[in-house]
Amino acid sequence: MLACISYFTRIPVWKIIDLSSIDMKKTARYFPFIGWITGTLTAITFIYLSIFLPKAISLVLAIISSLLLTGAIHEDGFADFCDGFGGGYTKQKILEIMKDSSTGVFGALGLIMILTVKFTALYYIPTHLVFPVLVIGNSLSRMCSISFTYTHIYVREDSNSKSKVFIKKPNIKELLSILFFGILPFVFLPKKNILLYLLLIIPVYFIKILLGLYFNKKIGGYTGDLMGATQQICEIIFYLGFIILFNNIS
Repeated sequence: MLACISYFTRIPVWKIIDLSSIDMKKTARYFPFIGWITGTLTAITFIYLSIFLPKAISLVLAIISSLLLTGAIHEDGFADFCDGFGGGYTKQKILEIMKDSSTGVFGALGLIMILTVKFTALYYIPTHLVFPVLVIGNSLSRMCSISFTYTHIYVREDSNSKSKVFIKKPNIKELLSILFFGILPFVFLPKKNILLYLLLIIPVYFIKILLGLYFNKKIGGYTGDLMGATQQICEIIFYLGFIILFNNIS
């Protein structure tokens, strides 16, 4: 778990544990748990700042804090996805563009759009529900993202790929752990409508399925960048679905 935290956040876990001795392929089961951390710390930042600042400004600063916490690792994957699939027409070209460290027009526009949608969606979520919604959105989206290791083929062949250390089909025990960490945060939502809120898992995972079909069609599988892109898109879908559901049951 600590190794997973070290890889996906800027928290200096390396100061308390020797990561060189850890089998990183075993850390994937804790990927949704990272959402607990990022969602909680982002929500705490928002709640504290909203005491002194308007909601809009507090949300912007909270989103910035989440980017600093994760090093924008998933946003970077989303930008690479936009560049690769926007500018590439063959599998080789798409993979080549996504590997490029520079960000192109498609990537820049994609980041602007997804961050704008994320901010706007969170703005329309009632303040008292921002905390559970952020935690669920962060954990559920990571659950969908890491599920690619179970359902799809990793297509990068180069041994230097940073995400290749996590590419291993989870066994049943690991899969149950992924589901546990991805879904448990729903308990923070109002209990009287908990079953309705759980239905939001369906559209979120459905989007993951559609993305998987699209990735397979274009390049025959997935990469680490596409996992990051899926996390970002699924997080947004959860926020939008929550708004629609909340407005219809409140």
